[in-house]
Amino acid sequence: MAKHLENFGKWYDGILNSFPFCLDDTWIKTIGIAWLFTLDGKWCFIPKIVPSNWQYANACIFVRFGLPFAFFIQLRCSETHLFQGGIGWKQAGRFAIHFRFQTDASSAIGYHFNLPNTDHASGFEYGRH
Repeated sequence: MAKHLENFGKWYDGILNSFPFCLDDTWIKTIGIAWLFTLDGKWCFIPKIVPSNWQYANACIFVRFGLPFAFFIQLRCSETHLFQGGIGWKQAGRFAIHFRFQTDASSAIGYHFNLPNTDHASGFEYGRH
């Protein structure tokens, strides 16, 4: 049923890769809103809806709502440090609960071994994170 199964060698991967914890990604509908960020060096105070394929957006405050259920938030504490957390179905269709503190440097390294994140904005500059 699901198109994007994840397997990190953990005991719970089999559970999280099965229904109802893993849904077809076409069932997932989300909207993300970024607020308080810089664009070309100038501060923008008007919230902006981000492209639907961005998991997070770089801004002081970012919130993603989703169906059937998802609530994810990112709070940028400083120019280099941020908090990400949430609960619900990720855009790939897998259910997740996560809370983490991160830096721009650790975000660039990426979660997957030897697969760094590219095209990520840093500091307060608007963009994908």
